[in-house]
Amino acid sequence: MRIITTQKGDTPIEVAIRYCGDVELSFQVALANDVNLTQKFNPGIEARAPEIANLKVVQFFERRNKKIIINKINYDYDNPSNAE
Repeated sequence: MRIITTQKGDTPIEVAIRYCGDVELSFQVALANDVNLTQKFNPGIEARAPEIANLKVVQFFERRNKKIIINKINYDYDNPSNAE
């Protein structure tokens, strides 16, 4: 494991993709940081992440400074008629 600095809105899924290059490492990120898969990290904290699994994916996000969009739909479970 290594230490990374989180960005605004990062979840274990985004950390696994951006810093490790493999979404399958999401569970390891969540377990190492004692959070659930969809929980957002506070920006700027030090989080644990596995070693890089796919350097090409990591470099893609580094070069383009891209934000990963996991889900664009916000669903209001209390009021389904207001869902986007």
